[in-house]
Amino acid sequence: MNCGRDNLGKFDSKYDYGILLGYSESSKAYRVYNSRTLTVEEAIHVRFNDNKFDTTMSELDKSFA
Repeated sequence: MNCGRDNLGKFDSKYDYGILLGYSESSKAYRVYNSRTLTVEEAIHVRFNDNKFDTTMSELDKSFA
């Protein structure tokens, strides 16, 4: 997920990893916790990866519980 707020270089990553929190109440978007910027953002373009279990994401998920 990339919100376009950062100036990206030619070889910089175009996406960030995050945790899906749910749906936005005010728009047709997902609420996602961005693990790089440590903020909650609303994003329309979200790609889900259910194949790979990431231990870093599971540790972040435990901190919310």
